[in-house]
Amino acid sequence: MVERIPSIVVFGITGSGKSTLSNTLIGSENAFKESDEVESQTMETKGITGIFDNQPTFVIDTPGIHDTSGLDTPHLVEMAQYIKSHKEVQAFVIVISYFNKRLDEGIKRLFQLFSNMYPNKKWYHNIAVVWSFYLSNFNQKIVEQEPKREGFKRFIKKYIVPNISDDELNNIPQYFIDSIEAREEGNRSREELKHLIAWVSQLNTLQYNFGEIQEVNAEVKSREEELKTEVINEKIILNIKTITKASFQREKLTMYNGEISYTDWTEIPGSRNEIKETLPIAPVGKPTIEKRNRIENEETRRNVTGKRDVGNRKYVIFGPRKKVEYGHYLTITHTIYEERTCQPMNDGTIKYGEWIEKSRTTKRKIVNFGV
Repeated sequence: MVERIPSIVVFGITGSGKSTLSNTLIGSENAFKESDEVESQTMETKGITGIFDNQPTFVIDTPGIHDTSGLDTPHLVEMAQYIKSHKEVQAFVIVISYFNKRLDEGIKRLFQLFSNMYPNKKWYHNIAVVWSFYLSNFNQKIVEQEPKREGFKRFIKKYIVPNISDDELNNIPQYFIDSIEAREEGNRSREELKHLIAWVSQLNTLQYNFGEIQEVNAEVKSREEELKTEVINEKIILNIKTITKASFQREKLTMYNGEISYTDWTEIPGSRNEIKETLPIAPVGKPTIEKRNRIENEETRRNVTGKRDVGNRKYVIFGPRKKVEYGHYLTITHTIYEERTCQPMNDGTIKYGEWIEKSRTTKRKIVNFGV
């Protein structure tokens, strides 16, 4: 018995790393044209036999799709006919960038394509997901696999196969791989890719499981442009509010089977507009208390207690005899303690309240003197 070569069809959104994975699976770096651009570099369906980890492999690379375009009818027909002519094909591998924030319309259309190719068949038994750009040295606190796995399961059940069982969902393998890293020995990406090939190896062919590919058609019957304007930024500096608005557009697509599909909303270049609004002056935050001490008045009283002759002292003073005047000053100070509120306002000013007397004191101070 001749051992079957693992045979895979690789699908993906443009820029997801689809062709890079295809090259790695056949042990090449440039057999399939790679690109990070928004526009697909793979314009035709093509299969190549190669070797990965001493294992012969056969990989079919397909044109990538993008939310705003999608596979047109000629590409789709060519792809279906190519796969149909290679009866040894065993699996579909869907490549999704790990850094996709969500599973979008393009990915939804890919899975709908499989439903069209094999209507009323459990084609999802022969699909696997590769989350691309997942490096081994990523900090595990930054990247986690489980949320992606669960998100994919919810996506399939909600949008593609509502009646799929939990066991069937759990049996769809998901791999986390960086295709460039997998070209070297001794890393997690390479081990993941080995597991993927091993999984494909034990599958029956698509034709054996599901029969011939049915006639498919991705023709768009009609396109309708939709517009909307949204606030994309809002900021307030003092009492000036600045609102930034932009206009967005998308297409409503009516497919060949009557199904309605939408492209993603995209911002119309040059549509941004800033609107400034002066807000009414109003308090901001809690008021604070300012305190002060204020001297209401101060008076000085002089009290001379008498005179005496210096000559009466018991020591000799040379020079003429003189009189000394002695006594004290009495200083009386009246102080008032006051408070007022300070309320910050949204225009950068402060609104002050009236000074309110809280208490008062009277202090007396005696200063002795002698002349």
